[in-house]
Amino acid sequence: LDWLDSGEWLAPDEATAEALFREVDTSGDGFIDVAELRGALAKAGKAPSFEEVEALLQTVDA
Repeated sequence: LDWLDSGEWLAPDEATAEALFREVDTSGDGFIDVAELRGALAKAGKAPSFEEVEALLQTVDA
């Protein structure tokens, strides 16, 4: 997950982060699950496995 280490996924400001969150949270439930994050990353040209995204979310949620 080199893109994670590079910080290229960071949003520049709170408004942008909120807009990005709403876009990724396709179910609108206020949470981003593995499938939603994988879909967003795929749109951005990234292809992490289900397991990689699951591990990332577990780390972020810890």
